Amino acid sequence: MQRNTTSFRCHIECHGDEDDFQFADGSLADWDELKLPITELNVTTGLNLMVAVAACTGGALAKIIRMGDRAPFWGLIGPTRTLTAGELEKAYAALYLTLLSTKEPAKAVEAMDQATKPGLFWRTTSQGLFEKVWNSYKSEHCTTAALAARANRMKDRLQESGVSALPSTDELKSRLISHEPIAFERYRHTFFMCDLFPEHSNRFPVEYIA
Repeated sequence: MQRNTTSFRCHIECHGDEDDFQFADGSLADWDELKLPITELNVTTGLNLMVAVAACTGGALAKIIRMGDRAPFWGLIGPTRTLTAGELEKAYAALYLTLLSTKEPAKAVEAMDQATKPGLFWRTTSQGLFEKVWNSYKSEHCTTAALAARANRMKDRLQESGVSALPSTDELKSRLISHEPIAFERYRHTFFMCDLFPEHSNRFPVEYIA
């Protein structure tokens, strides 16, 4: 995980699966409901929020993050399957005690790994989440068929606005492709809060993924 010197923790402990969390009163919440408050907390902490979930998380959060969103966390850790109370206590005790003593999340995660069996915990960083969401965006919106559909929608809007010399669909597809690195940088700038914290441009040097 990325090295960081100031980390804030958000710990969620409850029943649940990778999509829903079940609380003591029986109510349910999903990542879509939690995304906004967690993201606001992450903004407040300067993108230094570590979210630890004592319920299966899988990659569910990545499903509801969209290009143009802020990063909801600096790091996320959660079980890959249902664990016993003893397994959770052992793992998170190693994580938090090391984090409190060293102030270094990377060492804390290493201690957690050493205290548990391999493969029990899934984790990602904001950078890993951004890359996953970008790849999902590419596969959904940047295929040959998707680019053609986007180009045709652009052409229809131009026609509706009264433009007489309409570019061809192929020309519009070329424009979309050439604009992609610019869009990537804009998304990166927003996701990693570079507009709020200019130093994040160097802290999160994510390069364009073609």
